[in-house]
Amino acid sequence: MGAKSAEKSGQKRGKSARTGKQVRGKVPWKRPWLKERGPIASFFLIGEFVHIQCEYSPARVRVIKTHKGARFSGDTKEWRIPAGTYQTLLGTKEFPTTQILNAVPTIRPPLPTIPPPSDALALLRNDPFSVSEEVLCALPFDVILRIVPSKFRIVAIPGYSSVGKKIIERFTGAVFSGFDGGYTIPAELLGALLKELRSERLLFGIAADAGEALKESAQLRSAIVSGVHRNTTAEDLRTALLVPFVTKVWDEESAGYRFRPCFFTSEQFKAAFPGVRRSAVRPVQRGNKSEEEIQQDSAATVPFTLDETGLLQLVGRRSTISFQVWLTSDCNQVIVEERVRLQAGLRELSGVLREEVVELVETPVLWRVDSSGGAGLQLATDDLAQTIYSLVSPLLGVVTTPPGRSITLHIPDSKLIAVYSEVKQFFETHDLPGVPETERFRGLLSDIRTRIALRERAAIFTTLGDVPASELTELPLEASSRLFPHQRVAIKWLLMTPCAFLGDDMGLGKTLSVLSYFSALKLHHTFQQLLVICPNSLTRNWLREINQWYPELKGVVVSGDRTEKAWVLRLLTSGTLSADVLILNYEAIRLDYITDEVIRLSQSRRTLLCLDESQRVKNHASKTFKAISEVAPSCERRVLLSGTPTPKDITDLWAQMKLLDGGERFGKNFYRWLESIAELGNEYSDFGIKRFIPEGVQETVLRVQEVMLRRKKERVVNLPEKTFVLREVEMSGAQKKRYDEIRESLVLRMRSTSGEEFVRDITNILEEYLRAVQVSSNPRLIDPEWQGTPAKFLELDEIVNEVVRELDQKIVIWSNYLGNIRELKERYSDLGAEMFSGEVSPEERAGIVKKFQEDDVTKVLIAVPAAGGVGITLTRAQTAVYLDKTWNAEHWMQSVDRIHRIGQTGTVTVISLLASKIDEIIHWNLRKKERAQAEVLGDDGGRIRKVGMPTRDELLKALEE
Repeated sequence: MGAKSAEKSGQKRGKSARTGKQVRGKVPWKRPWLKERGPIASFFLIGEFVHIQCEYSPARVRVIKTHKGARFSGDTKEWRIPAGTYQTLLGTKEFPTTQILNAVPTIRPPLPTIPPPSDALALLRNDPFSVSEEVLCALPFDVILRIVPSKFRIVAIPGYSSVGKKIIERFTGAVFSGFDGGYTIPAELLGALLKELRSERLLFGIAADAGEALKESAQLRSAIVSGVHRNTTAEDLRTALLVPFVTKVWDEESAGYRFRPCFFTSEQFKAAFPGVRRSAVRPVQRGNKSEEEIQQDSAATVPFTLDETGLLQLVGRRSTISFQVWLTSDCNQVIVEERVRLQAGLRELSGVLREEVVELVETPVLWRVDSSGGAGLQLATDDLAQTIYSLVSPLLGVVTTPPGRSITLHIPDSKLIAVYSEVKQFFETHDLPGVPETERFRGLLSDIRTRIALRERAAIFTTLGDVPASELTELPLEASSRLFPHQRVAIKWLLMTPCAFLGDDMGLGKTLSVLSYFSALKLHHTFQQLLVICPNSLTRNWLREINQWYPELKGVVVSGDRTEKAWVLRLLTSGTLSADVLILNYEAIRLDYITDEVIRLSQSRRTLLCLDESQRVKNHASKTFKAISEVAPSCERRVLLSGTPTPKDITDLWAQMKLLDGGERFGKNFYRWLESIAELGNEYSDFGIKRFIPEGVQETVLRVQEVMLRRKKERVVNLPEKTFVLREVEMSGAQKKRYDEIRESLVLRMRSTSGEEFVRDITNILEEYLRAVQVSSNPRLIDPEWQGTPAKFLELDEIVNEVVRELDQKIVIWSNYLGNIRELKERYSDLGAEMFSGEVSPEERAGIVKKFQEDDVTKVLIAVPAAGGVGITLTRAQTAVYLDKTWNAEHWMQSVDRIHRIGQTGTVTVISLLASKIDEIIHWNLRKKERAQAEVLGDDGGRIRKVGMPTRDELLKALEE
């Protein structure tokens, strides 16, 4: 099958990645050479395994799976099989020999005879810099170094130990090449890599052909790197393995010289020439070359040329490229001539430099954008630069003496204006010319000033007491008059903020604020639809609020079975049914047929998107997040609502902000953003958080504050105090015995679990701890035959007697387990006890809350935090009791304020019953998460701490008697 037929075969029916439906279109090619040469698979050897990359078909997968030891890697999308068995695949119907591409290294059947490991190890020790294929196949190398002969580059291929891969990735200049199946390593820095591998005691080897090439070119390479070799040609750089490089070539069409980048991998090309598509640039001229020479050039070089501006741009980007790009002597001569010309006319540049000439001019002080994309202050070694260093270093928290070399100081966004003003004032005071700035820096400075203005505006609205109803002209006077002052402030701010995060405390009426906001948009800005996505328990609450406050708006809840949901959406799309407010729950938006219809509706009408309890989409890998990510771009305005946006830690913010602004503030890659706020990687996980970086976290908080309005209840409404009380309960008898049995099994489980297993199985381990919580709460939750009265029930009886029977007040009892809910309803039936859980329909829940709030018969409400933690008001009670808790901080923080909200007149008491050390560790873990969120959102001072799952030592300590 040739290239043309291979391309034609790409035009076939496949499945949509999102909907799973059959669609017609091109199937993306995994590798560029697949489309060009038309093979169906590639085979290459690494260690003792043959790696297979192939077009998918069930038949091929079945054939590969017949080989013992066959494994599939989801990361690299390739199979691996033992080297000694690969030949049985060749020549079969699924893998015809004529359509197999043998990549690096080329497989030449039969495979070499593999020596015993002991003999192979002896051969390796004898000469690790020239290792034969037999030895490479015999030992489990951590890293193998090979040469790609036609590309003149060294490739480091990591083994299956992650340690070698981590070291290579940390090594400056290492760039992964999908074509080579490894990391391209600069030949001039290879010695430093080998030294680091040796210091880590890793097993590495250099293939014989790579070792020979390195040895032969060592002298020339050393001369070029040290600068001794003056007139360096393209042939010299190629022979010395100093790739990639740029050389000067004659262009017949323009009758002038141009510059050709040579031996760049695809990944290096993208880094060196961002935004440039190879198909859109000038191709290499054929001249008088033979077809064979043209093909060799195409294989060995990037097939396009640069003009002089392109060469200068490449040189100007050197500080942002991790690998060395070499230049031939004639290219360097062009740079020297340009530097002289620019230096002579520097004073005529009016203080602004093009980014491509930054590396070519010598200035004592220069404002630029550094390699991280942030602001940088470039300082030379003269007296003026050293004086500036001493001036600004205290502002940056730097206490070292000025270095005796040229440096670029990274200036955090939050400190840029202060540092910039200090430097500017110094130059003006001493009557010196202004500091040159690059164009990119000018843009960054303008952007940061805009950010500061947004934060200042949000701060003003945070402290603003009221917007008089007469001044809120976007709403009718009658509508604005019935709102609380802080709600009028929120509406005014929302109208000024297209993408807004309303983070007010629970109980401050965020729902009504958004409905009023949409009503104003509908009246004055021709918005036609409010799309609300919320937890299922809040769908009826939204409908109730619409009917109560804005009956002129028509609200529709998409609920019921698949047929009912599809029917409602079909009616809305066709125009048969109209709705001003469309309400869905988070479970529904994940369904493909709903996502598609909602996108159509949002594209056809000006839409305001509202995500209520937005922390529900904090997981960037969830289907819910991915579905809403498709809906959000079609909504002209967006608003997030959450009083608890970070129930785990600050990493919960990324997904929410991505949905809000499309990645404008935190970028579109979660892990790249995570690396900017935390130190990652430990012995168990590449993405485990060692610690948060204070500067990175502070920048994150500031970016959120640009679009967030957050008010504490204590600041905007006059609420009574809230107190927390811990009451210890002592288990005894059969309950204590049952608890000890589970505790002892947990001790054995934890002591037999390694650190790596603990990290991998943390979720299951925490679930096992909840079995002990269930026993300390009520043994019947795990053993229906258990007889007796739980100790917490006896303590609860005393609290109920005191609060309800003696003080004639109402009480709310929280438990996470339905067994407790049912038992307690029967236990306090004489007090009109009602239960609030997932077993109760939304209509019945509304009736139960109404009875509890209005009549004098229902004295006790027993509720599950997951069901009753949002959207309900229980202000007739002044006491809440937690019979038990889970690790879920969101449920705790949401439920704890159901009684402490607008309408409460008495002091609120929150009582937690603790019967074991496991109860204690869960309680304090939840409180720590609550305090950490306050710090992140600016509600409290202090450092940003890492609060997540408890450590292994903490869990073991909780099992002590």
